Amino acid sequence: MNQTLELIFTDHTNKQIKLSLPNIITVPSETVVRDNMKALLDLDILRPTSGIPSRIHSAQLISKTTQTIFTYQPAHA
Repeated sequence: MNQTLELIFTDHTNKQIKLSLPNIITVPSETVVRDNMKALLDLDILRPTSGIPSRIHSAQLISKTTQTIFTYQPAHA
């Protein structure tokens, strides 16, 4: 199952800014995620296209399962 870790920060106007980390193999603990989010803020390296993250808001692990029902195959001429 494909998992994505989504880190959610807020800027000075309380607008959410999301950072998605795909293909998570080992699920980190809350402490590890929180400490690393704080480190990202302390390093001041996040520069999205709109707003600069200033506070930690939340983190979530998103699991996605895809099951193919059919795949289009063109008829041979």
